[in-house]
Amino acid sequence: MNKYIKNFYDLHSLDKVTSYKAILEKKDWLFQKLYIPYTFDKKEENGKELYEELYALMDQAVLFKKLELDDEIFEEHLDKKDKILENFNKDFSLLYLYSHLTNKVKKGTFFVEYDFTKMSDKMYKELVANFFPCISSLKDLDLFYDENNIIDLLKFAMYGEEGKWVLILSKNALLNDRYYLPFAKKIYFNSSLITKDQEEGLKEISQRCSIPIGEYYGD
Repeated sequence: MNKYIKNFYDLHSLDKVTSYKAILEKKDWLFQKLYIPYTFDKKEENGKELYEELYALMDQAVLFKKLELDDEIFEEHLDKKDKILENFNKDFSLLYLYSHLTNKVKKGTFFVEYDFTKMSDKMYKELVANFFPCISSLKDLDLFYDENNIIDLLKFAMYGEEGKWVLILSKNALLNDRYYLPFAKKIYFNSSLITKDQEEGLKEISQRCSIPIGEYYGD
């Protein structure tokens, strides 16, 4: 069994000793270079354009999102997709993080490096057990959905390429889908992914929020 999947199951074990050992195994996972992707996505509300992720960044927060999955993940069980997404998004939200800067993201994306070593003990306890590596092998993940088993449901959020991580939090732990994270270290952008106007906007945010900014060029 994949060691990360084993840790996931052990973490949710009813045996307290097994669960505690699983926590200890992952106690340092958050203490690495981690980059959170932000986008210039906008929505209209009352006739106004809202850039929720940019506003969150300026408020020293990150915006958690809904789980979205491609049809290919479900293979012959495509009929369960809507139910899985509905049940996950009813109670949980997620945030993807990367251990490296990458160009393999959609246009309009930039990254912000965060220093998790500055977390308070309270924040650490809230996040460490809910931080998981993404797994690219559907065989290793062994996705199976039993609507009475929350463990099966959470595993769907762990699908992703190597070097990608996910934080899965209960909606009750968030305020307007935001989580306060005042540890932004540096903004990174790739000029092939954002427009000149967007680049200028990032420079304004950098100056206003006193966050250094720099350009990166490849994966």
